[in-house]
Amino acid sequence: MENEISCNVCGGISFHKDAGFYYCNECLTQSQEVREQVFDVHEDGDENSPPIKQKITKQRRSPKSVDRLTTWECYNYILRGLVEELIGLGADVNLRKTVHILWLMYLKELEVTGDLPKVGAVHSKLDAELVYGKLSKRKRKTSTRRSSPVDSFTNESLSQRTHSKDRHSYLLAQYNEISSTLPSDDLNQSLTSLRSPSAASSDSETRLQYSKLAKKELLKTMKAGHLKRHINDTNNEHTCHKGTYKNFTRSYVEGPAVLSRIKIYALLNLALLINKDNIQLGDLIRFIREGHLSFHYINHFYPEGYDNVQFNLKTWNDGKAYPSHSWMRSITAKLAHFLNVSANIPMQNLPQLCHRYCHELNLPDEVWGYCVNLLSHITPIMAFTKNCKIIPNYEGRVMSVIIFVLKLIFGLDNETERFFFQTC
Repeated sequence: MENEISCNVCGGISFHKDAGFYYCNECLTQSQEVREQVFDVHEDGDENSPPIKQKITKQRRSPKSVDRLTTWECYNYILRGLVEELIGLGADVNLRKTVHILWLMYLKELEVTGDLPKVGAVHSKLDAELVYGKLSKRKRKTSTRRSSPVDSFTNESLSQRTHSKDRHSYLLAQYNEISSTLPSDDLNQSLTSLRSPSAASSDSETRLQYSKLAKKELLKTMKAGHLKRHINDTNNEHTCHKGTYKNFTRSYVEGPAVLSRIKIYALLNLALLINKDNIQLGDLIRFIREGHLSFHYINHFYPEGYDNVQFNLKTWNDGKAYPSHSWMRSITAKLAHFLNVSANIPMQNLPQLCHRYCHELNLPDEVWGYCVNLLSHITPIMAFTKNCKIIPNYEGRVMSVIIFVLKLIFGLDNETERFFFQTC
């Protein structure tokens, strides 16, 4: 058993056993991979028979590597799955290309497409760990191991104390030997050269890199010098400013600079508007409410090989409410300005949309003709420009025209309707 393990410090393979623990013969380091335990075993399961002590050597298994995905990779799988669902619901196949272009533009604005992705003011600790190698601080867990008998506990304590003294003496002698043969400058240089390449370059590689928008937002809550200390905090020791939603302004959190679920559906709505697709925002919200378009459950979007993967998307279902029509139009407008594609959003085909609604309402073709006549005379100006704060309500305008034509045909005005209501 001693030959099957190696020392993590010096690489030695020669070990000796004391009080159930294995120690390296070279540097006296206790092995964390294997230990020996003694159990009392009764023959044939008879509790009345005298127990026989049985020694079992337990070797710690190496932890299984858990594949983990960053937030951007998770959203990428989800967005691709939502596009396929929309195409299955009747959207044009050109939606794939449009969403692909918009998604790349979005990631570029978030400064994620570079060699080393930059994080936002509100970011996942797992993203920082995967990208920069930053490990989050973990709470110490209280040991739940049952105490052994007093004699064995005392022997193990004395044995470990003896080995600690021996190890301290060994390291002190080794240090004195090196110090006596090298000058002080050479000693410092040698100690620096012993650092691993990753540790030697940790000062430059493990610093958090915030995007421009994130730095601008962080400077609202702290000074530049304090922000620099947070950037250089490779061990997550500073807990004065936590990167949570409540610590930043509402305009930043709800804006396109913070990637979230509502931004994904706003991106889909933006692509539908650019393509002048038959599926409008009202249809998108209806698909979500009726369960045709995934909203809460998104695990089926990941590939089959990622069934047991630890996903970095725990905040997907934080908001249980469905998006409203006005809220989605506002977020879509902000996203269009953020991606600088405001000029690429054409005015939707109002006559075609009017014909569709009249057909769904089982109205006569004459009603649709009157509506098209009215639209040609009033020519509503509903172009989306860079100064607009919300996407125009094309569906609402078309429905208002249909209702006006119906009231005009039946001779209904506010006074007549009020009279009929009072009479009934």
